Amino acid sequence: MGEKNNDGGQFFTPREVIRAIVRAIDPKVGETVYDPGCGTGGFLAQAF
Repeated sequence: MGEKNNDGGQFFTPREVIRAIVRAIDPKVGETVYDPGCGTGGFLAQAF
């Protein structure tokens, strides 16, 4: 992995994008949510 200003190639998804994606997927209680790149857990928290 190359270095770019010490960020190690990390990318943080903007909260507005996370909200839009979770709204489109519309997870229901009892379904499983999988976020393989977890990072800050934004998708998991928004799905909750």
